[in-house]
Amino acid sequence: MTALYLTALAASALLLTIAFRMERSAIRQRINGAGGLTLLAAFITSASATIPVAALAWWADGPTAAAIVLLISALWHLAAWRLALGRLQSLIAARAADPTKASP
Repeated sequence: MTALYLTALAASALLLTIAFRMERSAIRQRINGAGGLTLLAAFITSASATIPVAALAWWADGPTAAAIVLLISALWHLAAWRLALGRLQSLIAARAADPTKASP
C-alpha cells in the first residue's frame, strides 16, 4: 500500500507542478487570461483523485486508513495551494510594480 500512496502523491505533485509552471509562464509573458483556471482545475483533479485512493485504503486497511489518507491529502493540498498562490501573487505584484519587465 505504501507504493500506492507514494505513487499517488508523486502524481499529484507532478500535476500541480506542471499547472503551476504553466500559470507562472503565462504571468511572466503577460498573457491575457492568466487567471489561474489551469491551476484550479489541477487542484480539483488532484483532490478528486484522492477518493479512489481512500477507497482502496478502506478496502485494504479499514476506515482508519481511509480517514488518514483523506486527512493527509487535505493538508497536502492546502499547503500546496497556499504556496502556489503566494508565489504567483508575489510574481504578479512584482510585474505590476515594474512595467519595464514587460515582454515585447
